[in-house]
Amino acid sequence: MNRTFKILLSTLFTTLSLQAGIQRVTDGYVLIQTAGDSYVGNESNQTYSINPSLISSGNTVVIIDQGGTNTIELVGGLTISSSKVVSDELILNLSNGASVNVRGADTFTFDVGANQASSKIGTKQNFLTFVTSTLGLASVPTKGQSTVTGGAVSAIVDGGVSTNTSTTLAVGAVGSSASNSITTALAKSANLSKGLTVFGINLLATSEVPNAKLLHAANIMAELIDNNEDGKADNQAVLDSLISQSAYETMYNLQEGNLVTIDNDILRAVSTAATTLGAYETVDNYADGLSHDASIEEIFHLITQFGYSKVYPAVFEESNTATSTMAQAMDVARGGRVTVMPAGGWVYPSSAWWFYNDQTADYATMMTEYIYWVMTSNVGMHDSAAGLAKASTEWKPNTKAKLQVQDPTMYGLINDPQYAFPTQLPNADYTFYKFKDSDIKTF
Repeated sequence: MNRTFKILLSTLFTTLSLQAGIQRVTDGYVLIQTAGDSYVGNESNQTYSINPSLISSGNTVVIIDQGGTNTIELVGGLTISSSKVVSDELILNLSNGASVNVRGADTFTFDVGANQASSKIGTKQNFLTFVTSTLGLASVPTKGQSTVTGGAVSAIVDGGVSTNTSTTLAVGAVGSSASNSITTALAKSANLSKGLTVFGINLLATSEVPNAKLLHAANIMAELIDNNEDGKADNQAVLDSLISQSAYETMYNLQEGNLVTIDNDILRAVSTAATTLGAYETVDNYADGLSHDASIEEIFHLITQFGYSKVYPAVFEESNTATSTMAQAMDVARGGRVTVMPAGGWVYPSSAWWFYNDQTADYATMMTEYIYWVMTSNVGMHDSAAGLAKASTEWKPNTKAKLQVQDPTMYGLINDPQYAFPTQLPNADYTFYKFKDSDIKTF
């Protein structure tokens, strides 16, 4: 039995088997396009081009080449919906349903965004870099470890830039994206010293914040972005909006008495798409019979202010002059439209079911808080006696059933599938990816 077939029989992936059609590759440049074929290279140097214009829906191809120096060319426009990786092999599942299985992948170079046919130069990556940078996985499994699954890479573009919407996604390093204006140097100058990215969003903390609290917040952020926990953002347009603004969440430790103070002015000079969170208030929801998990609140504020408000301004705009559908619904909930606080503070009629009384809050802030209460009541965050007690200081419909009756407009919007709001209460246990201490990078 020759060496090629030994490789085939010993492959760790059984989902894609060797097909009857075997193409013995002799050319230096190969366009992958035939459904059901296995491309078997020879001892020369060869490049296998994966072009979205040539691989049809549902095609399955296998690439095997252990001779020479070989390259996988990923042409611009390619969209990877998911991936599977072991120590020396990978499967790329494309958005059109096609699958490409590269066996002996650890010996290949991956030329991301290249296209020799049109003289486009890409970014060359070895197997480890391709898996961790482009596919967004934390690492390549060692021999004998289980298969690791990755989510979507939204696009491979000419020149090699890829916008990953999954585990880069689910986890990444601060400063790893050239398009993100929040660099490690900038974060450090603002007195932040560690962090990670969740779906491309920076989560930054001072040295005083325990890692366990930072990882709790990372899990919550992942669950709010990917509530069905399949490795992909539930609303890609909202995530894209956050990423385009270099959105970030900062964490400090105590309510007062911190030794380290975050210099928010330094950060906001670069990006104002931010909210902040205390480690002291990042807790298991109402576990003590009193305190809600503020990480759900503050991170959701980030998502609505700089995501939903920007992507759907007619429906969810949050501003002091907003006339969005949500603004009009809030006016009803508050008992009338009042955009400027009267002398002496906010006043509400007895008919109001939203009566936020923060004397520092403007109209836009009230909208941010309003949609938080709508979403969290809809997913059952405040169903308990402790939740009712917390809600009663500013909000009446603390359960989904009450929300449906009292605020049908917002009930309809928050449950409209086109907006893909969370439908399950985050519990700081994101099942698609297990966040760990090693994901946190210091700087």
